[in-house]
Amino acid sequence: MGKNNLPDFQKKQRILYVERTSERDLVGYGNRYLESGRISDAFECFQKAHYIEGLDRIREIAQAAGDVMLYQQVLKALNRDACGEDWIRIGQKALAQKKYAFSLHAFERGGDSEMCERLKGMIGSGGHQEV
Repeated sequence: MGKNNLPDFQKKQRILYVERTSERDLVGYGNRYLESGRISDAFECFQKAHYIEGLDRIREIAQAAGDVMLYQQVLKALNRDACGEDWIRIGQKALAQKKYAFSLHAFERGGDSEMCERLKGMIGSGGHQEV
């Protein structure tokens, strides 16, 4: 066990893929990882446990952070898709953090062709234009 009494990478892999860890224990690990700010580790535990509430929390965190890739992973795990407005919101969060490629992807998924064109121009100029 590592920091905060959490499993290190190898132990986590055994918990997830080798040992027959109960859903209850996986949720417990996921919550502890989440409290420690280890979002991806929490996601893996919640996904393995099919813990919808935890996956929804991570979806909200990903959306608020503009983390388009994690957001997509969570949607896939939940077997859901987001509406266009949700994609636009996460695209705006990603843009505010200068995550231009992620923002572009989100705006594409949200159907905002105007923002896509503006972002493509900005990315092509090395990020020196205003969006």
